[in-house]
Amino acid sequence: MDYLADGITEGVINHLSRLSGLRVMARSTVVRYRQAQQDPLQIGRELKVAAVVVGRLSQHGDTLNVETEMVDVSNGSQIWGDQYRRKTSDIASVQDDIASDISGQLRLKLTGEEKKRLSGHGTENGEAYQLYVKGRYYLEQRTPDSLHNAVDQFSQATAKDPTYAQAFAGLAKTYVILFDRQIISHDEASPKIRSAAQRAIELDPTLAEPHATLAVLKEADWDWVGAETEYRNAIGLNPNDPTSYHWYAILLQNLGRPKEALSEIEKALALDPASPQINSNHVSILSDLHRYDEAMAELNRLIAANSEFPPYYGYRSSLYWRLGKQDAYVADQVMQMKKIGHLQEAEAFATGYRKLKLKGAFTARIEVLKNKSQREYVSPYEIAVNYGFMGDRDQAFEWLEKAYAERSGRMEYIKVEDAFMPFHSDARYVDLLKRMGLPQ
Repeated sequence: MDYLADGITEGVINHLSRLSGLRVMARSTVVRYRQAQQDPLQIGRELKVAAVVVGRLSQHGDTLNVETEMVDVSNGSQIWGDQYRRKTSDIASVQDDIASDISGQLRLKLTGEEKKRLSGHGTENGEAYQLYVKGRYYLEQRTPDSLHNAVDQFSQATAKDPTYAQAFAGLAKTYVILFDRQIISHDEASPKIRSAAQRAIELDPTLAEPHATLAVLKEADWDWVGAETEYRNAIGLNPNDPTSYHWYAILLQNLGRPKEALSEIEKALALDPASPQINSNHVSILSDLHRYDEAMAELNRLIAANSEFPPYYGYRSSLYWRLGKQDAYVADQVMQMKKIGHLQEAEAFATGYRKLKLKGAFTARIEVLKNKSQREYVSPYEIAVNYGFMGDRDQAFEWLEKAYAERSGRMEYIKVEDAFMPFHSDARYVDLLKRMGLPQ
């Protein structure tokens, strides 16, 4: 029931967000209210929206009942309400019906293309739909295990319905996250991302998400112009999609255009203000603009609100590094590793620091990573970063060349990577940027 509730919520959001003239808040921001017994008026005021749609899902035998109402935030009146009864096998259509009814109640002037989008179903197959919403649930968890589970669910969904465009889009996005997190290699990720994203576009050319995933693939292939074009295509198809603005901002940041990046990340935050990922990158861009006090204040606020999100500690450690606060940097690095579940790496890093300060910490981490690479994929870029922090230029460039040869995940971050800041005048660094087509 939790999966289905999330799936219906996301489905309605995805449908409505593709309509011009309507601003719709993103799933990751509204889902935090799912279990809350808050007044819709209070929720609406917090989100700065004109109306809130509230839904309740219940099951009786093999029948699902969805009760919905739309509340006017200005005065608390009900704009619209309805009930939808569906057999479990027919649940896939309910989100489309709700979105269509809402657009009618809002008296939106829809184009022919927009009417077509609202009338089309993602799938008629109830089993495929349930697999899809489970895949989305796992995708949002962002842990290695959950991402692999998401791949499994999306793959099963596409097997049940080979015409299910959203399932192919979800599969492509999951492989992008696996690649970006350096969990799988470029050689494994690239064909899978391309195949799933292109299939999604073939099945539904109006979807924005697969264009954004293709943009990431173009970044990995160092086609910077092509990546920017794909992001703009995605935003044009769905100007309410926070992910497209978010990932476009990261591209601009990596290209050394932080002011433009800030503009795009602020658009993402306006649509999805509660997203941990978007907030993290917002802080990172503020840091690149040397707005350290703002970045630190925002990070401390985020950690106070959600102390279990590991990347917050990684971004704060970066700030401490730039501010020269070595002990605080190490403490947050260790905390991030513990939150992720990398306990051996955390212990090695902390012990190494106690013995030989930064050299001991990074030497210990490198040893753990090299041992780990005997059992599973470890990106050479990650090892290069640690040599960079140690100040061992020769080893750092040796591993960067390995990362270059295999187009490792996160190589596109090389211009803004803290570990490589001291190398910017090194001829080997300048040559590497030139070969990657990155601006000097």
